[in-house]
Amino acid sequence: MKNILLVLTILFVGLFANAEDFNATIQMKNGDIVSGTTTFTTFNLKTKYGTLQIPAKNVYEITLGTFTDYSQASTINTQLKQLQMASENEAKSIYNQLLSKGTPILGIVKDFTNSNDYAFTESFTYTVDDLLEELYKKANMNYMSSTNDLISFDDNNTIEGTIDINTILLNTDYGKLTIDRSKISSIDISYIDKALGENTYKLFANKNITGNYDDDNAWVKTGVTVKTGDQIIISATGKAKLESLSGGFYGPNGYVGGEEDEAYNEEDDIPYGSLVFKIGEEGDEIKAGSNYKGTADKSGTIFISIYETVFDKTNSGGYTVKVIKK
Repeated sequence: MKNILLVLTILFVGLFANAEDFNATIQMKNGDIVSGTTTFTTFNLKTKYGTLQIPAKNVYEITLGTFTDYSQASTINTQLKQLQMASENEAKSIYNQLLSKGTPILGIVKDFTNSNDYAFTESFTYTVDDLLEELYKKANMNYMSSTNDLISFDDNNTIEGTIDINTILLNTDYGKLTIDRSKISSIDISYIDKALGENTYKLFANKNITGNYDDDNAWVKTGVTVKTGDQIIISATGKAKLESLSGGFYGPNGYVGGEEDEAYNEEDDIPYGSLVFKIGEEGDEIKAGSNYKGTADKSGTIFISIYETVFDKTNSGGYTVKVIKK
């Protein structure tokens, strides 16, 4: 995976004329999963090199750390230096002042502990390390985990920094929810192409193949999240030419024409070329074919792909897939 690590601020732009709709699956810090639709336009990325503008429809995942107010960095760093050299009474006063500023200074304090200004202190109370631990608790985060947000877009590009999102307005099947970012662990989004329709996705044979082990895009993460007992309805059309299978033509149910590869067996539980899905990243592969109706046996987000154990980047064509839960 290509990683681009930048210190940045991402400004969330709300409901404007050019806003577009997205399926969104929100993983809450308490383990809950909520899915629905929301609206984004462009993420403006402010870095020390300048400002980038990434169209929201290019983004597929956002992982939230905690918001850090770097405008306070100079003042906080000065106080942290003082804290290391202060007497116990002075240290207590500085410590409480810093702690009262809350999680917006967490990233600054963590950066300080990795800087040349940090010095180990023999004191057992009111130390920089104690402060960092308390701020992690306030943020409801594991101690020493990354404080930064991560935004993933295009072909596995990942940018690290701070995303200025305070709340997400999510339209669900049961009403509208306004979710505070402090409650959110991650957000998976997928652009709703109105030409295709809601909950409709494209699978490309030169990318979305189960045997494409070196590419995180082998499986397409849909915007559909189910709970145990939900009904799943999947329909698909299209044709793919799979060079890995002697260049034959395949559809969502398997082989349809051209040269039939000797490895192909239509009696297999999942014939090569079939449309498959799974619930959750570690779920079992299930044949969907061109028409599938079934019941979810677990909770999680639905992933879809084209079944073939060997990947060939010269494959062509693909399937259009609609996924519905009831």
